[in-house]
Amino acid sequence: MIQSIRQYKNNDELINDLENNKKLVFVNAEAKEIFKDYLKHYGYFAFVKQYSNPLMYQDNNYKIFKKEFTSNNLRYLFDIDRNNSIVIFKYFRSVEFLLNSSILKVIAREINKKAKCPYLAALSLEDFENIFPNLDQNISNNKKQNKDNISNLYDDLFKNFNNKNFDSRDVIRKNKESEEQEIKDLIKNGKLKSLIDSQARNRSIKTKQDWEYLDIFSLFQILTFSQLIRIFSYLSLSLQNDVIKEFCNNFKPANKHHKLKSESFKTLIQILSDLRNILMHNGCLIKFKYYLDQENQKEIINNLSSYFEIQEEFISDIRLNEAIQIIELIIGIKGYILKEINESFQNKINRTTKEKQEEFSQLVLDIIEDESRIKIKKS
Repeated sequence: MIQSIRQYKNNDELINDLENNKKLVFVNAEAKEIFKDYLKHYGYFAFVKQYSNPLMYQDNNYKIFKKEFTSNNLRYLFDIDRNNSIVIFKYFRSVEFLLNSSILKVIAREINKKAKCPYLAALSLEDFENIFPNLDQNISNNKKQNKDNISNLYDDLFKNFNNKNFDSRDVIRKNKESEEQEIKDLIKNGKLKSLIDSQARNRSIKTKQDWEYLDIFSLFQILTFSQLIRIFSYLSLSLQNDVIKEFCNNFKPANKHHKLKSESFKTLIQILSDLRNILMHNGCLIKFKYYLDQENQKEIINNLSSYFEIQEEFISDIRLNEAIQIIELIIGIKGYILKEINESFQNKINRTTKEKQEEFSQLVLDIIEDESRIKIKKS
């Protein structure tokens, strides 16, 4: 029987392999027990393998550890990364809210302009397709139903959504009934009579059967970050540019003539989406990398780097350092997140005993800088 290359090992066997074969130093029995506890809670891949870096090894081919990089230092690296995740996620939520509200404002404003009936969110299919002209080409054929584009949009967004507290179609029905009653009351009181009379005379008001009710406000309450990106891609170019203006409103580039182009913005949002996935799924944050390998890479790089005034490291990829700087600029807190990361690290060091501070290897900070380009100084 051919054995698998990777064989299951319990925590004791993993520690034995690290100590005897990989030469990882456990300074005492307590360090070994704490290390075993980390393996129990986080697993070998998330705790050990993800953080592998040549700087921690004397022999990178066989992953033999340097003597000064002990088991405690591996824990310090892991803990610093998790603390950084907490700090960054706190601010990333502001970015997510901003993207949601920016797209919502633009779509709601456009719906309000195009609506040819008294109902707030009622659109003709023609008006809907003018707002979302890229919907048909961006929804894959296997997701399309034999329906109109509005139905395809809802099926695309809600197909895998299962929340007993939110049924999109039920919300649409209830809001539509409520709005219809509200309109009837306004008509009864004479407040909309002149509007409807003028629309009827101009033949601009459509029959009820021609209206499509798009409950945009309820819809946006539950959209994920990736769904927001899809919604953005469905919009017309002019509306995409309106979203960019809303989203970047807090940041004014030094050169007021710099404009963030649609394709660059899509790349920017994809960068943020990849970062969010790491934050939400307990990935190794310091190893965040976004490679700029699109066909129009050079144009996108030039546009993003000039708009956000990013340094030369941005040429081929974006690391955590650049992603944080972009988030800071977007929400108007330049330098604040990186400062808080450094303060969080200093607080952690200050809380440790003098003995453990002395065994803290500079290699931990060197690895963080090598992977993320973030410089953390040990005071």
